Amino acid sequence: MVDVNTKLFRTFLVITTELSFSKGARRMGLSQATMSLRLQALEEKLGVRLLERGPRDVRLTTAGRNLLPEVRALVDMHDKMIDRLSAPPVVGAIRLGVGEDCVASFLPGLMRDVSDDCSGVQLDVLCRTSSCLQRMIEARKLDLAVLILPGNARSGLDLCRPNLQWVASPGFALDLRLPVPLVWHEKDSCFRASGTAALEKSGISYREVLFGSDERVVQAAVEAGTAVTVMAEGTVRAPLKPLCPRSGLPRLGRASIRLLETPGTESEAAEAVKRKIVKACRGAEAKTA
Repeated sequence: MVDVNTKLFRTFLVITTELSFSKGARRMGLSQATMSLRLQALEEKLGVRLLERGPRDVRLTTAGRNLLPEVRALVDMHDKMIDRLSAPPVVGAIRLGVGEDCVASFLPGLMRDVSDDCSGVQLDVLCRTSSCLQRMIEARKLDLAVLILPGNARSGLDLCRPNLQWVASPGFALDLRLPVPLVWHEKDSCFRASGTAALEKSGISYREVLFGSDERVVQAAVEAGTAVTVMAEGTVRAPLKPLCPRSGLPRLGRASIRLLETPGTESEAAEAVKRKIVKACRGAEAKTA
């Protein structure tokens, strides 16, 4: 019988999430050589090659793609079992703010995990714009907040760094001879800052046709097929689609999904929810890889 240490499976998951041995090593706090040895040990135990290593990237083999969801489920089940058996019951109420621009990507998994494993924690969730949540954290009206900030942000815990994408309706016809029509959720968002800066640097003219007070307003405006917006990878909801690189629009950078915490509100309940947030957010990131 083949017995595989879960740390080998974790190494495989992190490498496939980052698509890089060096980035995976930084995330796990290990050396790149240790990451390589662990993956090699896993491949030898299973008798299959899981990754193809190129000079600049890492790609899953067919066996690796087939194994990935099973490994993810196994590690999740292992962690839930350990959490349930080893941790004493945690009780408390946590006020959590979640940015409207990243709520769909991880909130369902988070709420399910908290309900299953932290039944003594009362989780009150408020969805607002990222800038609004920042102000609420500063005013101590929330305990925790998950929001999207510019890629160079330093406050809070960096959960993941999704690529920013130009997004439009499938029927949208882009004509760069005319100013690009743009819609935004809020004026001070990192999406607007990144999009307008990239267009100005490329010498592409644009006009801002709408600032919506609600994420649904932006979604509806873009669905109408008359404008473009910027979203984080993994948060684009159908029928909207990212524009292909051949559209002529400039490349965008990355955003940072970050976890902010009001100082002085540390508690066992807050720590438990923070762990679940990290797991849920990074699990959502892995599914989009």
